[in-house]
Amino acid sequence: MNSKAFRRFKIKPARYRELQYICWQYADMIEEMDALATTSPNMDGQPRGSETSDPTHDAAVRRERLATRVYAIQRCARVAGGPNAGGLLMGVTTRGSNFEMLQMKGVVFCGRRQYYEIRYHFFWLLSQTL
Repeated sequence: MNSKAFRRFKIKPARYRELQYICWQYADMIEEMDALATTSPNMDGQPRGSETSDPTHDAAVRRERLATRVYAIQRCARVAGGPNAGGLLMGVTTRGSNFEMLQMKGVVFCGRRQYYEIRYHFFWLLSQTL
């Protein structure tokens, strides 16, 4: 991200990198949410000294925390991207992706400058949300 965009959207470089790392964990968060929804704790009646007293509650809290981040990423992509929301979501959640790769896949419908402006707007919205 260039310094002009940092000034325009008022995102500090450290905050941008933090949000970028959160976005790169998007697929892992969805996978973990699905795993937490389908698994149940071992209820054999035996005491466990090292585990918490309510593993179901802990799993629900963890799933809700993940869901908040996942839905925030999806919502910000829809708001910032408009018709390019799918391509934007793919671009910000895939490590190493760039405009040319997304254009070859046919998921962005704008020019390079417009795509990166949308991307900067996405990270600004995400910074306000998270």
